[in-house]
Amino acid sequence: MPLIPANQSQLLRSSQKDEYYQSVLRNNANEAFQTIAGSKRWVDWRREVELLTNMLNELGNTFP
Repeated sequence: MPLIPANQSQLLRSSQKDEYYQSVLRNNANEAFQTIAGSKRWVDWRREVELLTNMLNELGNTFP
């Protein structure tokens, strides 16, 4: 099956979809971490949680 080049609107929708799923993953991870560890620890660790969710998102996109 040959690959068909994507047009501009398909690329835009794909980018928006990626951003949406990344934000959902980040929000759910932040909420879970805050629930388990508390708000004070979440403030201290939020950058690491964001990095982890970004890495998981990229791995999920790279190796489906």
